[in-house]
Amino acid sequence: MFSKLGCRLPMVGGLLLAALLLAPGPASAQEKQKTTPAPIPSAVIAVIDVQGILRDASAAKDIRVQRDKYAQTYQAEVSKEENALREADQELARQRALLSPEAFVEKRRALEQRLADFQRTVQAKRRALDEAYGAAMDVLYRELISISTEVAQQRGANLVIAKSQIFLHDPAMEVTAAAIERLNRKLPKVKFPEPKVTPLASGGSSDASAAPTSKKN
Repeated sequence: MFSKLGCRLPMVGGLLLAALLLAPGPASAQEKQKTTPAPIPSAVIAVIDVQGILRDASAAKDIRVQRDKYAQTYQAEVSKEENALREADQELARQRALLSPEAFVEKRRALEQRLADFQRTVQAKRRALDEAYGAAMDVLYRELISISTEVAQQRGANLVIAKSQIFLHDPAMEVTAAAIERLNRKLPKVKFPEPKVTPLASGGSSDASAAPTSKKN
C-alpha cells in the first residue's frame, strides 16, 4: 500500500504505523467523543405572521393611538406657527413702503431666521416622535419573540419562520392566532415614552415637506 504512494518503509514499520492510525489510544477516543457534533434534528416548522401581529395586536393599536395623539398636538402647534409666519410675512410686505431699505432688510432677515428655526423645530419633533414610536414597538417586538418561543415549544416546533418569507405552507403550521391571543393577554398595552425633542443645530438640513414656505417680495 505504501509503495504506491512512494513510501519505501520496512514491512514491520509500515504495519506498526497502520496499527497506530487505525486504532487510536483512549485519549484520542475521548477527544473524538468531545468534538463529535450532535446530529441535526429534523425540522418541525411553525409559521407566524409577524407583520400582522405588529399591526393587529392590542398593544400595537394602543401604541399607534398614543403616537397619533402626540402627532395631533404637534400638528396644532405647527399650524399655529405657520399662520403666525404667514401673517408676519404679509405685515412686512405692507410695511415695505414705510421702511427704509436697511430696516426692511433687517426685518426680512429676522423673519427668515424665524422660519429657519421653525423648520428645525418641526424636524426635531418628527424625529423625536419617530424615536419614541420605535422604542415602544421594540418593547412589543421583544415580547412577541418570547411568546413565539413559548408557542413553538408547545407545538413541538424547532424552527419558526416569518410568513412574509414563505410562498406556500400548510395552514396547520401557522401559530399566529395563538401568539396574538397570548400577546394580548400578557401585554395589552405599552407605555409610550415621552418624545425627547432636541432642536437641530442652526444651519442643519431642513425637510421642505415639513415646513411652510413664506412669500418673499
